[in-house]
Amino acid sequence: MKCLDEEERVKSISQRIIHWDSELIGGSMEAKQFLKQYQDTLTDIRNLESQKQELKSLATGITVSTDGERVQSSGRKDRMAELAVKIADAEREIAEQRVQAFHKLREIEEVIKQVPYERQRIVLHMRYVERRPWETIAEKLEITLRTVYRLHGRSLDSVQKTLEGVAIECHI
Repeated sequence: MKCLDEEERVKSISQRIIHWDSELIGGSMEAKQFLKQYQDTLTDIRNLESQKQELKSLATGITVSTDGERVQSSGRKDRMAELAVKIADAEREIAEQRVQAFHKLREIEEVIKQVPYERQRIVLHMRYVERRPWETIAEKLEITLRTVYRLHGRSLDSVQKTLEGVAIECHI
């Protein structure tokens, strides 16, 4: 039963990997492109948060002046409402992107787990999940930068084979 559950989970993840993004090259996603999806989504989230902050700044800059009992708005209330809607839309989009990032992270980690050698898995995890620079990876693993590049290249080959295997399985 456990093996069947594991097979179903892997199959489900495999199917989602194939149907991710419409940016497929020759019918299969390139390994590096696949691994960078999590980072790209985090960048999108940061950009949306920045846009939301700009909208909030604009909203706080709008004032409604009163002259005695009579309110002078000249469209300022409409502008404030428009900004409030845009802020709410940005918050909703950020929440959706966070969910998408979580799912991408899980699927990327599943593919990384299938890389046969531990050091290669560590390089991929540090680079694409933790977003570490090459030099930091070399220091942490106590290896040369050239060795990190070599491990990375080999691990990308393993990921590509995994992705191609998943693509073949899903098209059969």
